[in-house]
This record gives sequence, C-alpha cells and structure tokens, in this order.
Amino acid sequence: MKYSIIDSISTKNAEINYLENIKLDIDFIRKEFYDFTDKCNLLIGNALVNHFEDRKQRAGEILMLGEYVPFVFGELFNISKKNIRKVAFPWFLMYEYSLLLDDLLDEDREQWKVELIASQYLLDKSYSSFFNQLGKASFLLDKYNLYREQSFEGMLAEIDMENNIGSILLQGRKSALVKFCIASLIELEYNRSISSKEEQVIDNICSAIQLIDDLTDFKEDYSKNQVNLLLRTSLNWLKNKYGIRKRLNVEQLIFAMLFSNSISTSLEFSEYLLNKINKNIEVNSLNQYSINYFDSISKDCSKCLYKFDRLTEVHKFNEEDFYEMLFTNKNSNIKVKDMWNRVLEEVKLLPKASN
Repeated sequence: MKYSIIDSISTKNAEINYLENIKLDIDFIRKEFYDFTDKCNLLIGNALVNHFEDRKQRAGEILMLGEYVPFVFGELFNISKKNIRKVAFPWFLMYEYSLLLDDLLDEDREQWKVELIASQYLLDKSYSSFFNQLGKASFLLDKYNLYREQSFEGMLAEIDMENNIGSILLQGRKSALVKFCIASLIELEYNRSISSKEEQVIDNICSAIQLIDDLTDFKEDYSKNQVNLLLRTSLNWLKNKYGIRKRLNVEQLIFAMLFSNSISTSLEFSEYLLNKINKNIEVNSLNQYSINYFDSISKDCSKCLYKFDRLTEVHKFNEEDFYEMLFTNKNSNIKVKDMWNRVLEEVKLLPKASN
C-alpha cells in the first residue's frame, strides 16, 4: 500500500496535524528559495527576501496556504512523493510571484518598481523550472496560458468588485495557477492531460478556501481598504438599508457582516463547495485521506454556522437594538450589551473555524 503523509490525521485536528507532517518538506523548499535569492541580482534578491519575510511575519507560525499546494493536491490525486518534489520548488517561485503581484495591487509599496521587476523575474524562473521538469509536454503551455488568463480575470474581478459582486467562483480564479501546478503533477505521474472534472475540483476548493480566508482576514483587509466579496456585500447592505457610507469601527463592521447574512452565506457556500469534491469526480480516483482533510474543514464551517444559528434562535437577535447601540449610542440596555458581547466572542472564533 502506498504511503500517504495524511494517514495519521484525525478530522478534528486535520489542518494542524497535516501542516506539521509536511513542515520539513516546506522548510527544505524555503531554504532552496533563499539559496535561489543569493544568486539573483542584489536588488532583486533583497526585494524577494524582504517581501517573503514580511509575508512570513504576517502569517505568524502558520505555513502559508500556497506553500503546501503541491503536497495537499498531490496527495488528493495520488501523486508520488518523487514527482511532488520535482514540482514543489517551481511552484514555490510561482506562488511567491502571485503573492508579490497581489501585494503590488493591494498596497502602496515603497520599493514597488524593483518588486515589479522581481515579480516578472520570478515568473520567468518558475516557468523555465516547470518545463525543465516536464520536458516536451507542449500541451501544458496552452494550459498555462489559459490559467494565466483566468488568474487575471480573478484579479480584475476583485478590483472591479461592484460589477462582479455575485461572482464568487470568478474571484476564486485568482488562484487559477494552482491548476497548472496540478496539471504538471498529473502529466509527470500519469502522462496525460488534466481532465475538466479535475479542474472543477481544484476550482471548488480554491474558491471555498478564498471565502474562508476572507472571513479570517476581514479586519486586516478592511484596515487596508482591500474590500473583498464578504466586505463589499456587507457594506452595500448597510448603505442600502441604513444609508451609512462612513468608515466603520470593527464592531459596526461585524454588525453589517452578521445582519447582511454575509458570514453565514460565506460559510454555507464554502461548505457546499468542499462537499462537492466527491461529486465532481469518481471517488475511487481520489485519495480518501485527503478527502477527509477537506471534509474536516467543511465540518468546521458547519459547526460555526450552527453556533450562529443557535445564538439567533435562543437569544432572539434584535437588529434594531444593536443598530441603535452601535451607531446612535441610544441604547445602553445591559442585556443588549451582554448579547452583543456573546456575538463578538463567536466572531473571534471564525479564524479557528476556518483553520
């Protein structure tokens, strides 16, 4: 029986245990990245190291989602460890390119000119590294161009949020290059092209994770004026119902997210997309341990939804009471304040639920 790095995972602590299992692999890839930057032009090398260190600091002790893409999806599609390792570093360069481009779009960065050049340098090196491993798999060039177009569509949809507010799957396409990583793994392992059903599995997972990530990072995104789908839906609801367009504090923002149903909609749709993994493709062709891993994330979404539903049912939310307390300071009722504090405690658990 083929060894799986997910064999020992329980659904309760799936992500934590899984990341711990592949940490050594990712530490090795990170070291390879630092060695790579040492050989770069000094300005480019410094820009890449500084950016990556900044991203690591933001993530804390948690490995970044994109770093374990070859390992998670490689396991899902039953790819050998040998082939996963062939693709892991070229993918790491492509992922760092995506992070750098994302930050250049979202932030006013002091070294943006050097970073823009560095991002293109990364992309070129990633591209050549992939095809050094893949040899003459020329059909993958067409796939690469297609996925690049899709990633641009996702980025533009996020920029033009007002006209793409209902397009959750389109915005999930920011991560379309993940499909190139997996298409490369499938070519190496099975000597065939990735199927449309396999592409759909990847699209669903990436869109679900993007929605959950928006929940996790809503405070940071709002503080940086990065208005994702969750925030845009909430702010539009507040504007349309109460005529409020001003800058919000965190509690006012949570009020809008909660009563616009943006939180529950994001969790419900993430759960739905993750549950579709088995339905998009023949179950026997996927690694069951990997399916259990994604199933554990889906169950966490469900648990979080249940907690919000129970709060609503047991304590009978009164939207107007909370609105008066948070926006007009008219309502100082102790029971209302106590109830709101319970809500805030549940919202604090959202990042844990998403993990």
